[in-house]
Amino acid sequence: MAIANPETKSIHSLLSENEARYHVPAYQREYSWQNIQLEDLWDDLEEVLKDDSDEHFFGQIVTNTSENGYEVIDGQQRLITSTLLLASIRNVANHFISDEKYSSQLSDDEKYNARRRVDDIQENYLLASDLTTPILTLPSENDVASFFTTLLLKGNTSDSSNQTEKNLNNAFLYFQKHVKEYISKDGVTNLGVPEQLKRLEHLVQVFTKRFKVILINTASTKDGFVIFETLNARGKSLEEADLLKNLLLGFLADDADNANKKWEKVFNTLDRKSNDTSRYIRSYWAFNSGLVNQDKLFRTMRKSKNLQNSADARRILDELAKYVDIYQGLVKGLKSYFKDQELANLVDTASLLVKTFHPIILALYDRAFKEADIRKVLHKILSVYATNIFILGEVANDLEKDLVHVARNIKTGIATTVEDITTELGEIEKKERAQLTLPFWNRDKWTINQSRNTKQGHVFLLAELLSVEDGETISSYDLFKGNKNPKYRLIRIANDEQLGNDRDFVNRFGNFTLLEKSLTWDEEWPLQLKFKKLSQSKIVNNKLISQVITEWSANQIEKRTAKFVGNMNAIW
Repeated sequence: MAIANPETKSIHSLLSENEARYHVPAYQREYSWQNIQLEDLWDDLEEVLKDDSDEHFFGQIVTNTSENGYEVIDGQQRLITSTLLLASIRNVANHFISDEKYSSQLSDDEKYNARRRVDDIQENYLLASDLTTPILTLPSENDVASFFTTLLLKGNTSDSSNQTEKNLNNAFLYFQKHVKEYISKDGVTNLGVPEQLKRLEHLVQVFTKRFKVILINTASTKDGFVIFETLNARGKSLEEADLLKNLLLGFLADDADNANKKWEKVFNTLDRKSNDTSRYIRSYWAFNSGLVNQDKLFRTMRKSKNLQNSADARRILDELAKYVDIYQGLVKGLKSYFKDQELANLVDTASLLVKTFHPIILALYDRAFKEADIRKVLHKILSVYATNIFILGEVANDLEKDLVHVARNIKTGIATTVEDITTELGEIEKKERAQLTLPFWNRDKWTINQSRNTKQGHVFLLAELLSVEDGETISSYDLFKGNKNPKYRLIRIANDEQLGNDRDFVNRFGNFTLLEKSLTWDEEWPLQLKFKKLSQSKIVNNKLISQVITEWSANQIEKRTAKFVGNMNAIW
């Protein structure tokens, strides 16, 4: 197999040297990048611009030498996208020349430099050495080829019903929009036209000189496919966890066996699931260094000051192996992992309700808090969830940021006692607003006599509020029990027909309760039969409802809700 040595090339050398001319053959898949891939590329570019990094690895490109240049066997998506990015930059630069509004703000030298930048991009990166044909062409058998050429060389966009053309058009417009936004401001400072042109020049230099690819060229298509299959490992790309493993173990080559054992301890505990492993490392990283999106975790850790050498890598691996059992217990609600029974019950509950509490609990174990103290903190976290997420309907991602902030304060020693931590959580909790909102809370969807009506947050809140009624002996945990063999189910007391003129109250909080699964229930039953069934319940509040007998109206629903609002103070 005749293969040239792999070469590291910048985008500049890839597109401008050795009379480069690339062609995507007909057997390759269509251009398919969507905003998620475009955003990743743009984020990478902004990161290199911000950090002034020397280089950024942009993947591999496999080609084979053909009669009229090079056929692209692997990497056509990033190659097409690179040319579209450069074409969009050219269009933005040309706008400063062609539009009098902007060109009038430029000196003659600045206008000349702007025209030269437009010509440089066109001639060096978008046209082949003959300066007439495009540097990159799509299959001539496909109508998309001419669309792409027009877009690339002239920047003309147009509507299309063809999905590939839509994708090409979208990529060009996406980059054009983001380039304009990037050059228009430096932080919060609006920039003038000359400064924008300088910023545009820097953008071109960074992308073309610092973004690097590995180019592998072969003498035949067959050889190219052998390499393609080897590099792509049957089409499965590296998971974030694989990258993290390589990153950590790369620092520990001198102690590879021990390091690998620790990694295997983590990976095996998490059932050898890469995504679960990435989530765990993200939670660990959150309380140690800060919150990061999972798909940016590897990149962040690779550049972090907290991971610079073998000592850092060994410490991180040691701690990951130390806390992985606790994390798995938190995620799965494994009660046997916790000695304190009340904590175990809370963990079981939290595992079904809250997906963002793990960094705080891991930080508490890291700082050697006792389980009795951890229980108090977790109880407060569930309180925050009930008020902010369930009652007020706020976004869980925003709560995650707040919880990670608390976790960082635990780790760094700012919050050193349970009182410190619960006070910080209390500042996040919006209990007063929740108390004002609960009387008007309205459930969006409810289908009569359907098991899918169960909503864990709704059940949890009712379980908490019912459990503190005078004379109640059933704990909130037993009332809730999550989806793990629950003994109680969520029911609606009256339907809209039974409420008549008060039908607007049918989905208010006070019209719901929990009922033993052992007791039959039909929402179509008449109210007297329902009250009789509620009288058979062991839940104190249900027995109180059953004593109403004569009617169930907005007045009763409001009174019951008001009692629940008062109960919130007893719980939280």
